[in-house]
Amino acid sequence: MGRKKHVAKAKTNAPRGSRRRERGRSSVAVREPEFANVLGPFRDWLRAEAELDGHEDLAVEGALDGLRVMRSADPRFDETAWKAADLDSVLAAVPLGGDEEQLGYEDPAEVLGDVFAPLGLLLGFLFETGRWTGTEQSYLVCAETIDEYLEPDSGLIDLDALDVPEVEQQAELAALAGLPVVLQLDTLLTWIGTGRPVTGEGTLGQQELLEVTRELGVAVESGEAGDVDTLAQSVAEVSEFDLLWSVAEDAELVAVADGTVTRGTGADAWSGQDPGARLELLRAVAARVFAETMLPPADDDGHPYQEADDLAMALVAAAFTDDPAEVGFVDGEALADLSDDERRAFEETVALVKETMLDLEDQGFVRIGETYTVPEPVKPAVHWGLVAAADALSAE
Repeated sequence: MGRKKHVAKAKTNAPRGSRRRERGRSSVAVREPEFANVLGPFRDWLRAEAELDGHEDLAVEGALDGLRVMRSADPRFDETAWKAADLDSVLAAVPLGGDEEQLGYEDPAEVLGDVFAPLGLLLGFLFETGRWTGTEQSYLVCAETIDEYLEPDSGLIDLDALDVPEVEQQAELAALAGLPVVLQLDTLLTWIGTGRPVTGEGTLGQQELLEVTRELGVAVESGEAGDVDTLAQSVAEVSEFDLLWSVAEDAELVAVADGTVTRGTGADAWSGQDPGARLELLRAVAARVFAETMLPPADDDGHPYQEADDLAMALVAAAFTDDPAEVGFVDGEALADLSDDERRAFEETVALVKETMLDLEDQGFVRIGETYTVPEPVKPAVHWGLVAAADALSAE
């Protein structure tokens, strides 16, 4: 949910290896020599570039299945210049309840993992290695089509089509200036003043970290009161301040050189002498913090964070429509149909979503009442953040 429509690469997974495959296959080269010019280099590329844990042959066979169906549906099919209609013919060949095997899969869902995922890999291979002979637009449409088949929910919200209001400049400036992150950055710049010492790695030392986090009201881990020795050893160990420091560096609000941190070149725009430059900088900072809040932890292993992120993005995006999402968005009747394990997984996902929405409320990006809403003056910045988060999730 919430991903931009112009995402170029399809999300793919390693083929699962269906029961059909366990019955044995013949050599790709023997069965379909006309595709060998593509599938041979594709197999080599998978072994060198992809992380399929030994499933390269299954990926090649799945791609072969797809190519054969597309050629069968259209004898003029070009294996290096597909169209979306070619991909549609693959899905049309899947048995939906009849006895005829056609592609030979017992479950239509297998086609997604065993055929469309490899086709997504093949499409990426053709484009990245310069073998694609179709137009770039055709490539993008095919990539989006595969993405839609693999993750049907991913296209429910077109972020480019959201109604983003044109906010009067002073009203938007005032709203963004009141966001907690902006107020914290103001405090940080005031604390830095004409300069503060940093370590050889360019981060604040223990004493400076303790002092500035107190100024900012950021909690840090420590032992006995005032025991600096047990304080976090670096900026990176205090996550909230780590993000603030990273944002300040990226926006060039601070500059580190010769063992000192000083106000950076971006501090002039931050000061507001040029309202237009200040507005763009405030939007960028707010969008960065919003996007970071939406993204999973660095050590995330996928589920349930991915589902929670998608759902949270959908809830925020709905605030740009005439039908904002209700806070009680969980359907109790739907829960009754789930197994105990499915219910626990779903409840864990919902808990993560609610935690994210509360974080966004604390940061001033969202208001939580009967529905989830976004204050009008910060909608442009939140939209920037949604797009940034969607692009980051699509790139994973």
